Amino acid sequence: MTTQPLIRDLIGWRPPGSSADKVADGVFLTLLNAVGAGIDAAIGTSGGLFAGNPTLIARRHLPSDPAEEIKGFLCMVMTGTAPWMPSVHADRPLVRMSGSAAWVVPPGIPRPVALDLAALRLVRLNTDRVVSMSDECTAAIGGKGIDVEIRGPWIAIAWLGHLAGWPDPAA
Repeated sequence: MTTQPLIRDLIGWRPPGSSADKVADGVFLTLLNAVGAGIDAAIGTSGGLFAGNPTLIARRHLPSDPAEEIKGFLCMVMTGTAPWMPSVHADRPLVRMSGSAAWVVPPGIPRPVALDLAALRLVRLNTDRVVSMSDECTAAIGGKGIDVEIRGPWIAIAWLGHLAGWPDPAA
């Protein structure tokens, strides 16, 4: 049994959706996770049948190694300017996260580019259609030569905010 906290318990941002929705969603997803874990055990796989589901990721424990990537916490850099940003015709860079850091994986660059989260700030967060932790939202992030818009599940952007120490934008 792990002593690491649940990812959702570390995020200070208020989760989207109403309390009734969250309870119903939580019961349903807990059942799905149990079924998935049973299937994984039966066929000898690991990582979870639903390992890429951001809502289920929020219910997992933080990896023991703070540098280990949290699988499924991906955001895509949609537009903007940054030293590592490719041309508009290239594939979009991905933002990946661990328990203690975030980095960008730009196409055509052989290694990840670490993000200096202390130098970045949340400029805008669009959560118009967000009612669950896995719903997509967009965030504008800026600072130190970086002005980009990223898109990803609310929970992944909230984790990025946790890592950077940004206050809850809904507060």
